[in-house]
Amino acid sequence: MILNHSLKAFYNIQVFSRNGVFLRETGFFQNLLTDQLFENWIGGDSTNTSSLFSYCQAGNGTGTPTNTDSTISAVGPRFARLATNISDDLENVIAVGNVLTCTSAYISSVGLGVGGGSISEIGIFNQSSAGILVSRALIKTVLGVPTAITVAADEYVKVLYKIQVTVDQTDKTGSFVYGGTTYNWTARPMAWNTALSLAPKNTTNFWVFPKGAISDAATSGFGLNRAVAGDNQTLAAITARPTYTVQDITNNISAIAYTANSKQRKIEYTFGASQGNIAGGIGGIRLENSSPSESGFQISFTPKFPKVSPNSFKVGITHQFNR
Repeated sequence: MILNHSLKAFYNIQVFSRNGVFLRETGFFQNLLTDQLFENWIGGDSTNTSSLFSYCQAGNGTGTPTNTDSTISAVGPRFARLATNISDDLENVIAVGNVLTCTSAYISSVGLGVGGGSISEIGIFNQSSAGILVSRALIKTVLGVPTAITVAADEYVKVLYKIQVTVDQTDKTGSFVYGGTTYNWTARPMAWNTALSLAPKNTTNFWVFPKGAISDAATSGFGLNRAVAGDNQTLAAITARPTYTVQDITNNISAIAYTANSKQRKIEYTFGASQGNIAGGIGGIRLENSSPSESGFQISFTPKFPKVSPNSFKVGITHQFNR
């Protein structure tokens, strides 16, 4: 099963007086997510996506951003992301339709820490100096024209960084052959946009970008840290979860070696010899986080799959990312 993650990201630069009076803003303009971001997160085993977006920096460069950029022309020191929610380090997360939006905020020192200056580019880094450049953009007007902003010695900037992820909510289908029998499967999201007060934890399994509380390491399945096999073949609506009268759980997760520059990572969930041996066969599987209120994916099998000891049964999902 392939999960497609479609990402778009935007900046909005707001200028305030020393006393916190709002003065002006650019409005949101789109940016570029670098290859460094994808390689250091998707390709890693323990990188926390939240930490990749830890610092912002303004610059005065004017060169067109490219996927291979690794730094910017800095003006002043970097400034850290605001931690308005202690557990998630996020300003807010909202879900509208099948689009998830995460907005983080960064505030510079007065005068950018260098007595003011003209800035024309902006970037996001994982460290307070050097480190990984995960995003870069030229500052633009509402018409999309590159521009420069003058920040006076008694002014500071607040940078809002917004990532939007369009979630593919359509059913996915396929089949495999075992013992001469063809088994058809259908997969769809589950528990979509439920208990949004838990944001962003209830939606991280659909998009897996800036967050903190749920592990996003590949060895934890990008937030999906267990699989539940059950007797029920009936899929629930995407806003609900299928229930199993008889079920078995595994958290035996392995990440297949990452292929450089592929922006694709395969995760396997294995039901061992003593797991998933459900009388009558496995009718469905839930891929989820350990909290039952959080989101994930559901898969049904037709006919039921006859898993018995000492055989193992593996379920693989592939996370595919694109800009």
